[in-house]
Amino acid sequence: MLVFTPSEPGMYEIRFLFNYFHEAKLHRRCQVFGQLEEQMQHQRIKYLFQRRDLARTLSLLQQQTLSAWTGALVHTYAWLHPVLSSLLYKPVDDSVVNNPSLYTRYMVREVANQLALFAETNDLQLQACIEKLLSPLRSQSFIAFFGDAFNGSEEMRTHAHTIEFVSPNDAIRDVFLDAKTKSIKRWPALGAVSVNEWASPKRWLLHDDKVLLDAGPEHFEALALEYLSRPLLPGRVDILDEIILDNRALLMTANLVVESVATAACGLYEPAIASVVQSFLKQAKQAGKLGLFQDLAVPLQDEIRNHIQRLIRALFETHSVSGDRFVGWDTDAACPQLGLDVLQHQALRAWLKPKCVHGIVKVLKRRFAHTAATKLNCCRHPTFPPMSTTAVELGQRTGTSVVYFLSEAKTASDEATHAS
Repeated sequence: MLVFTPSEPGMYEIRFLFNYFHEAKLHRRCQVFGQLEEQMQHQRIKYLFQRRDLARTLSLLQQQTLSAWTGALVHTYAWLHPVLSSLLYKPVDDSVVNNPSLYTRYMVREVANQLALFAETNDLQLQACIEKLLSPLRSQSFIAFFGDAFNGSEEMRTHAHTIEFVSPNDAIRDVFLDAKTKSIKRWPALGAVSVNEWASPKRWLLHDDKVLLDAGPEHFEALALEYLSRPLLPGRVDILDEIILDNRALLMTANLVVESVATAACGLYEPAIASVVQSFLKQAKQAGKLGLFQDLAVPLQDEIRNHIQRLIRALFETHSVSGDRFVGWDTDAACPQLGLDVLQHQALRAWLKPKCVHGIVKVLKRRFAHTAATKLNCCRHPTFPPMSTTAVELGQRTGTSVVYFLSEAKTASDEATHAS
């Protein structure tokens, strides 16, 4: 039996084609989502191993500085114990006490509020306790660990390799200088220097061919260090500072690494956290109130971990001189902030500087080989521009706390006073 197809497609044929292509589109979407899910799973596994390595390295670092960490754990216990002890005598409505979930949330919220209030209180004893609690995280060995954490991130290494260093004769010279002119206009403070003077090619470009021939390959590393240390005050500290603060992708990835470091560092305080919670439950048992608090052990430990992690994260981004928060990694600041006394910025500068030096030396060697091949009769002298010795004025220490919570609390209270 023969079936003849119509000369023109009818409703059923059109519907069949529509359904076929719709099914193919859905199938392709499922493939894409499956690939994305697989990539996310690989990322989760990679971050899990990175955090495990961070925790293992931090544990070894803790063993090397055991005396400092012992003192920090003692002060952690002293910081937390009064807050938990106050829960035993806090008045609570009967309606809240008779509802276990409400009672748990109420007590956890009270602990969080009390700890935050202590951190924002301008009391010498409280602020000294915070400083000693966090003191092991301000050591040079911990800054070196920060560098290892940055180096363990594949994205950070990629961002470091993509930094471009422009020579006077490069084709992208004008585009690079235009980009730097736009960056200068976003700086917090330019001082008395005009934008055109700040955008001078001599300030931003690498050394010219004559300097390379005079210095020679053995001095290229010194030339690279001189380039990175060219002062840009008061807007930036130097060229290295501008390379960091003008690279938003690098800063976003660095923020993620710092968050991971804060989480790993919080684990070092776990013995003090567990000890203070167990001591609190023992006190509750002695007071005959264990039935009220026996289900609070896990929620209290979680809230205390969050508080310690907030303290650690605040330490990483606090100016040790002024006690203010460093906003250079977030958005353009309303006032000049140089960041030389900020822990996370110090660590990022220390990690990125050798990589920038290596990249500059590669560019200079390539240019030197090309220039020397075309100028065989050049006379080389071992002279090169000296490194900048411009001093950065950080001023006297004005902050009374190691974290920025106190300065923000002062600002909020001043605003409330003016408003009233």
